[in-house]
Amino acid sequence: MPGEKEIFIPDIQIDEPVADVGNDLRNIHSLSLLNYHPTHVYKGSLVIFRTSDPIEAFFDESLGWKRLITGTIETTVIDGCNNDTIITDEPYNAILSIKLKEYLDKLPQTAGLSSNKRPGDMFSAALL
Repeated sequence: MPGEKEIFIPDIQIDEPVADVGNDLRNIHSLSLLNYHPTHVYKGSLVIFRTSDPIEAFFDESLGWKRLITGTIETTVIDGCNNDTIITDEPYNAILSIKLKEYLDKLPQTAGLSSNKRPGDMFSAALL
């Protein structure tokens, strides 16, 4: 639009390692989360479904999400899988599905209709 300032974001090739970042998507995600400084936080609670892999030293038990939300954080650990097999391999994806359904079944039927959320927002979940 006329009069608006154009914002330039340089392209980053993720197929070529950058000395400070590398090309591992988990590293890129972690660095992005650690360097993300929102102007607003999410006004709700969060459920994290994650593997039993050790948590990186620069994260706490909330994996960095605590500073981004005002509600509670509930964590469900699925043992024996990694970041890929939690969604691609049996029995891990079946366990994940069961745990997610158990959580959804506990929600009140009116979830998502409070004044600080958009209609239809039932819950927030992070799969890590």
